[in-house]
Amino acid sequence: MTTCHLERKRFYCREWAFVKLTHCLEQRGSCKTTGAVIVGGPGSGKTALCCEIVWPGSGQSARPQRSLNKRLLAYHFCQAQDVKTLSVTDFIVSIAEQLSQKLSPISEEFCERLKSDTEVVNSLQRENIVKCPDDSFRKGIIVPLAEIKPPPSQCYFVLVDSIDESHISGVKFEKK
Repeated sequence: MTTCHLERKRFYCREWAFVKLTHCLEQRGSCKTTGAVIVGGPGSGKTALCCEIVWPGSGQSARPQRSLNKRLLAYHFCQAQDVKTLSVTDFIVSIAEQLSQKLSPISEEFCERLKSDTEVVNSLQRENIVKCPDDSFRKGIIVPLAEIKPPPSQCYFVLVDSIDESHISGVKFEKK
């Protein structure tokens, strides 16, 4: 789990973005889309928007952010100045840990798989993530999520901010 330099700072004048994201989640069952991508130039407020979802305010105007936060299963902020946040291994481990915490009231089966399913446990070991991060992410996170029975009645999401930071900062690969 990473933090953000904008944590707890308020987000103004773009409340419409939270409404649109909520709409994306609510329409998920009837659409073919599998996510949303927030795009914009440097300084346009993408990270501020993400921070407001992760750490929503308490006032009346923050109701849409709090609503999104209730559906947030995990988050990660990539930051070019913090190499640890750019680590694929740390990203996968962090997402798995957050999912096991947030999903415990939704799916005990998912949480149990993260702890006891040999293939899942092995795929989430650091040395295996370093060797094959795509395979580890698929076997340790995607497949168990896809197999939650019964599926939750509402859509949830995972938030990853500034995923392009690793490219900009020049980080290529983790050492094996």
